Amino acid sequence: MLDEPLHRWRCNYAVMLKAASLELNPALSPVRRFEELIAWMLSDFLVAGPAAIYCAMFLSPDAPRAGLMKGLRSQDRSRALAGVRNAAWDATYLSELVQRAQPHQYGKARCIFASADRSLSLLAPLLLFDADDRDAFRRHMAAKIEPWWRRDAGRVADVILGGMEAAQNRPAPEAPGVEDYVGQKIAEGEAAVSRPITS
Repeated sequence: MLDEPLHRWRCNYAVMLKAASLELNPALSPVRRFEELIAWMLSDFLVAGPAAIYCAMFLSPDAPRAGLMKGLRSQDRSRALAGVRNAAWDATYLSELVQRAQPHQYGKARCIFASADRSLSLLAPLLLFDADDRDAFRRHMAAKIEPWWRRDAGRVADVILGGMEAAQNRPAPEAPGVEDYVGQKIAEGEAAVSRPITS
């Protein structure tokens, strides 16, 4: 019963670790960090939609980001990793909502997303918007994230949409000889985030 959510959590944790390492890179602008994250998902991992949307908020310059990844710049790097793990649970909560709130299940049940977390409440509607028209989806996404990204909202919406489309047309990355590919990416991400913070 818990196998699938726990697998999603591990995948989300790997993504959050990558996002955290990009956030800590002062050489990159916020929009480049997000582009690098989606490029990494496509080249080295998988496109985890809810985690990507979560990171569209976390990596943005103007979103209300308090609490999204607690302790990331703490000198105690174990606190930073704990914050990343918590963010992975938040992304998993959102992905569970997406799994359960599918139109084909409306005849059986409806879902109510209950959370006192303001950030999750802002993110959940972005994951449930359904549009057959590509341009309508892009316009909707850009409008919703414009307060976070300002003039880069359209660019970020294009990155999200492009990532989703590319993911449909490429096989999952392979790593011959690696038994636990997700675990390998987690180990790489933990090593990157665990590096001491330099002022």
